[in-house]
Amino acid sequence: MPSKTNYTDSEKERIYTIVNIKESIIALEHDVTKIHQNLKRITWEIYYLYKDMAPEDFKKMLRSDIDEMWNNFSEKGLIESEKLSAKYEHIYDRATGFITVKNKRQDRVVGVFDYHELCEYLRVQTILEQ
Repeated sequence: MPSKTNYTDSEKERIYTIVNIKESIIALEHDVTKIHQNLKRITWEIYYLYKDMAPEDFKKMLRSDIDEMWNNFSEKGLIESEKLSAKYEHIYDRATGFITVKNKRQDRVVGVFDYHELCEYLRVQTILEQ
């Protein structure tokens, strides 16, 4: 039969394990929330780029890309997008088809991209932020 001391140590070990599991679950929930926020931010960055483009520019892009983008928007998302767009300004040059992304707060150009380059850049930046 285990002694009182061993039983107490065993009980402490179980409590410690439960606390670790709870902390792990909380950390995972935080990570999932952060990933979801990053995906929403990326979606709205792409939305603003499309919004600045003229209808004839859409013909140059894949129809599936356009459909996927528009399917990601909701009424709630439009309200949240105003907050997300405060940091960057997107300038679309129709002549070249390139998008200049400028950080409004630091007054500097982040980069000049075509559509596919920008998608890749945003994907990489999101991975680096995690």
